[in-house]
Amino acid sequence: GSFVLVAFRLILESSCHPINFEAVSLSIIVNTIKISSFQKSGGMWGRWTQAAAFLAFTIGVLRTVFIPAWIEQQPSFLFYLPFGAKIWAIMGGFMPPPFDREPFKPSEFAQWTRPGDLIISPAPKSGTTWMLYCTHQIRARGLDEGFYDVSVNTPWIGWRHKPGQTWRELKELMNTTILENGKNVKEYWDNKSYSFRIFKSHFGPVNENGTEIDVLPVKEFPQVKFLAMLRNGKDIVSSLDTFFSNFRPEYRKMWGGYPFVHKTRVQALKDFLPDGVLGSVFFGYAKSWWKFRHEKN
Repeated sequence: GSFVLVAFRLILESSCHPINFEAVSLSIIVNTIKISSFQKSGGMWGRWTQAAAFLAFTIGVLRTVFIPAWIEQQPSFLFYLPFGAKIWAIMGGFMPPPFDREPFKPSEFAQWTRPGDLIISPAPKSGTTWMLYCTHQIRARGLDEGFYDVSVNTPWIGWRHKPGQTWRELKELMNTTILENGKNVKEYWDNKSYSFRIFKSHFGPVNENGTEIDVLPVKEFPQVKFLAMLRNGKDIVSSLDTFFSNFRPEYRKMWGGYPFVHKTRVQALKDFLPDGVLGSVFFGYAKSWWKFRHEKN
């Protein structure tokens, strides 16, 4: 009976939102022990409880040990499914799935950044592109010469173009892609005439009790500058919800149904509250960056 209740709760929660699978797995294992304590009853009920206990234990072990490793090695497989993104989230995959944290590991971050670089990392729908243009105009002294596109001159680091794409592959593209005008893309984002380079992100800073999107090594790299921005929370919800709804069907299909579309604005608002599945977009973002307001960089 305990196992059935836990499984039923799991199905209900996973049908709507990503959940803490580690906690549920632990609950299943604990309930397995509870079920096992009734085995002395024997008969049909005893055999059923034995089967339920074994299934519960298997699910718990698979989720906590084997499945995370499998997802890490074969992450793109799930996105071939119609609702693959939801399965990805339910199974503990990092959200949003196109985001890649690999470039911001300290050992890797040291390889592609240099002193004076600027990482612009606002909350989503908080004026990111506007700020990229503003900062580019400062370094270019208002001149248009050498500008190709905001995504080329100020590239987004940590964004996968397709499922399964690695940071190593993206680095190669950033250094070898030839544009329609015959020039190498690196000539724009790594232009020697610029006094500093600009990169885009939406991650938060590494901090104590931070969220899984807090990966920027702000304190570890004081010579790199970081710019954080936050918009009125209601405007973020309105803008991001509309943004999600306007993605092309082929893009959504490629990512297994991501971005998710809210049926109502009320549902969207609930997801953005502190305990919602997108709570880190506004409240989590503000909480993380506020701790760094006195850092020199």
